[in-house]
Amino acid sequence: MNQRTIKSLLLTSLAAICILSTVVAQNTEVAQQKKPTEKELQDRLNQARMFVRQKSFEQALADYLFVFDNSRGTSLSAVRLSFVLGDVARLGTDYPPARKALQDRRDEAEKNITAGRSRFEELQEFARLNDYLGESGRNIAMFDKLKSLGAAYSETRSKMLDLIWEKLVEAKRYDDVGEKVTNLAKQVATRIAEYKINADFPAASGPGGPSHQNYLRNKIIDDGSKAYEVLVSLGRIEPADKLVNWMLSFESNGQMFARLITQATKAGRHDLAQGLVEKASRSLKNEEDLQAVREAQKLIQKTK
Repeated sequence: MNQRTIKSLLLTSLAAICILSTVVAQNTEVAQQKKPTEKELQDRLNQARMFVRQKSFEQALADYLFVFDNSRGTSLSAVRLSFVLGDVARLGTDYPPARKALQDRRDEAEKNITAGRSRFEELQEFARLNDYLGESGRNIAMFDKLKSLGAAYSETRSKMLDLIWEKLVEAKRYDDVGEKVTNLAKQVATRIAEYKINADFPAASGPGGPSHQNYLRNKIIDDGSKAYEVLVSLGRIEPADKLVNWMLSFESNGQMFARLITQATKAGRHDLAQGLVEKASRSLKNEEDLQAVREAQKLIQKTK
């Protein structure tokens, strides 16, 4: 190959690279131009709800899906996996294409997960879509499938566990949650500390505000009692006792004792449940609190 031919080939290659770079830049610019603003997304969400009230279901679904498909990574990220999915699921009772749209998105997410192409956001979408479709069992089935796929999927399986650990506790699959339970207990303790700091230095709204405090309280009670159930079921009594101390430092009332008694009973640790009954009887004075404990105690007697 002579020098003239080589030079010609180089010039042709450079020209092709320049054309390709121009096309990519143009496509990127077009994509950026088409990306909806957060105001547009909120307007489309409001419009979707208006169409539902007018029973214009086809238009409503189009707007809901526009919001869902375009709001990942925006300030509406949490809304898309809660209110938007809830609205579309309810729409599906009157307009079956809405349910089909959720199933299609779930199935696409499932393909990407099993092909190893998913991000945490897609795992969240898969799990939440199943929840709103009333098919939460598919989340546990996916967790089991990821376990069977070996070490290459261990990180994805771990992330899936973060999303569905409560369902695994409900299914009494304590061993599966065991690897995470210490971190779960730490998270509960951290939330208790955050709650107390916010109580001492309150805010009118946002982090530290009343709605956030209510969220923290519910998470502390729900997650703490389930983490306690896992710990006692696995015989990890020392960290379980420490978690109880944190929980009772947060709220030492009939409701809290009742939750802990119930979770110990579900785990088959009637001895620990009875010990909590006795501790509550010694420390509680209010009749309403004591009645809550007595109701929880009935479960011990039923399951012995």
